This record gives sequence, C-alpha cells and structure tokens, in this order.
Amino acid sequence: MRRVKEAASEYSSFEYRFDVRSLEEWALGHGNVSTHVPDLSKRVSPTQLKVIDGLEDKKVLVYCASGIRAFAASTRLLKYGFRNVTSVYGGGFPTVSEQIKKDLAASSAKPTKPSCYLTGSSESCPQPLPLSRIRNAKDILNLGKKVIIVDARPADQFPETFPNAKRVVNDETKIRALVNSLEEGTTIVYFCQAGVLSFQAASTVRAVGWRGGLYWVDHGGYPQLKLLPGMELI
Repeated sequence: MRRVKEAASEYSSFEYRFDVRSLEEWALGHGNVSTHVPDLSKRVSPTQLKVIDGLEDKKVLVYCASGIRAFAASTRLLKYGFRNVTSVYGGGFPTVSEQIKKDLAASSAKPTKPSCYLTGSSESCPQPLPLSRIRNAKDILNLGKKVIIVDARPADQFPETFPNAKRVVNDETKIRALVNSLEEGTTIVYFCQAGVLSFQAASTVRAVGWRGGLYWVDHGGYPQLKLLPGMELI
C-alpha cells in the first residue's frame, strides 16, 4: 500500500495503473497512461478479464477516489494470481493528481516523469511509451506516418543499436540539429537502456520547440526491444 505522496512520486514506476473508479468519475479526469477497470472492487466481469488477462506478472498500481475500492480491487487481483499489486490509501486519483502537480511545481527538473504519465503529450511533455505496451515493431511504426527511432545512449558505451536508429544524446545543440533536419509530420521515438536517458532527451526535444509526435520508451530499452518481432528491420 502507498500513501498519496508516495504514490505520486512513484506514479511512473508502475507498468500499469488501474483506475477502479466509476465511468462518471473517470470522465471527470484520469491519468493519460492509465487503464480503466470500473467496479473491479465488486467483481471481475468477462469485460474486465479481457483487460487484465496476461498482466499477472506486471507491477500494478490500483487507485480509486479514497482508497476503499482500491484495497478491495487489489485483494481481488491477488486472488486472480497477480503478484505485484500496490493500492493507494488515504486518497485516490484526484489527490494523487494534485500531489504530482505540487511536486512538479517544487521540482527543479521540468517536466517530471510522473507529470508526463499524468498528462500525456503536451507542450512540455513527451508521450510515455511503456515497454509493456510494445509487442512488436509495428506497434512503434504505427505511431505515425513517418516514424524515426532515436538512441539516447552514448555510442562509445553502447556501440550496438538498430540499423536505422539515429544517435542523438541529450545535448541541446545536437537535439536542435536533429529537430531542424526533420520533415513536418515526423514522429520521434526515443529509447535508451532503461528509460532515463530517453526521457531526458525527449524532454529536451520538447524544450527546443518540437511540437510533433514524440514518445520515449520507458521501463526498459534496447536490450528488451531487440528481442521483439520485426525489430531487426527497424
């Protein structure tokens, strides 16, 4: 279990965020990279099974509005074989969202990972692309009409990469050069080793003025991506 402040600081570290509030509550506001599983605290319906099936080994955060339904839903998930479930207590999505915004205002680094998982793509945030959402190369190539992948890792430390990947580390001058070389309508997908360097570099891409499609691969990187079907051709 996590208190609101802890859940806010760790919000982006979970592979999935299950929001078990009602449809009406969800419509009032929800996290961009979250999964809506209403009424999971009461039962597991065939529709809900389609959503959660196969995620038993994933790291999951569960929240509602106050913590009561989240605890009940977490208990139900454990009975269904989930192994790594954390519920928010003493609050829920509205208060977690407010805490993330407070943490962002107090942070010297802008944006923060939790804030980008909350808002999704914005003027300051690249769009999170958790590794758990990528099944094959098509899931990346279908993100836009013209997709380029960019490796944020330094080549001297990580010489192996994808054949068509560009190498642009988190350096403002180099990133400006990259942005200026791209055609309008291009979608950028940044990756690294685990998600840290790619987030930093993608954030700089936003900071220099790029308003096109922009993603960063999180919770993993090249070591996992290269094992997925079709990635050897990307």
